[in-house]
Amino acid sequence: GETQTSYLARFNFLSRQDITLLRKAYTLAEIGHKNQVRDSGEPYFTHPRTVSLLLLKIGVKDVHIHVAVLCHDLIEDTVMTIEQIRDHFGDKVMKIVKTVSIPSKSNGSFVAQDEYELYFEQLKNGSPEAQLVAIGDNLHNIQTLRYSSYEKQQRIRMRAETYYIPAISVVSKTIPEAKKLK
Repeated sequence: GETQTSYLARFNFLSRQDITLLRKAYTLAEIGHKNQVRDSGEPYFTHPRTVSLLLLKIGVKDVHIHVAVLCHDLIEDTVMTIEQIRDHFGDKVMKIVKTVSIPSKSNGSFVAQDEYELYFEQLKNGSPEAQLVAIGDNLHNIQTLRYSSYEKQQRIRMRAETYYIPAISVVSKTIPEAKKLK
């Protein structure tokens, strides 16, 4: 399996300072999601790591995007706050994570449909970087749909069709690598 060392080795184009930032995000997310499990039975941390590797595979090299991807579920699923994300990683990462976090969701609580509509509005008004993180997140959720309940599969598909797929065109105007997600 992928270890922190093998993951970081894929980012050999980054500066030492950026690798340190990425290592810190990896460690924080791995610890934060330590006792959480995905519907597939895999440790939850495999999700943010896989999304990061997916974005790397299409050529996304911005360290802030990868740090935000690794941390994107910490606000919703752990005790970590958005202020702590800012303190650890700065304003750019904080803004991305805040944009891709559902405001009312904490500790895996259920989110009503109208809250998702507010979330999608938040994403539409967010940066292309935040939208790219959200698209990558959704793409990995789609790739692992077979492990989810039928109801959850339908919710994820509907969101992909109504927001994420159309958003790829918009994001790719600013971040050309996003075209490879279609």
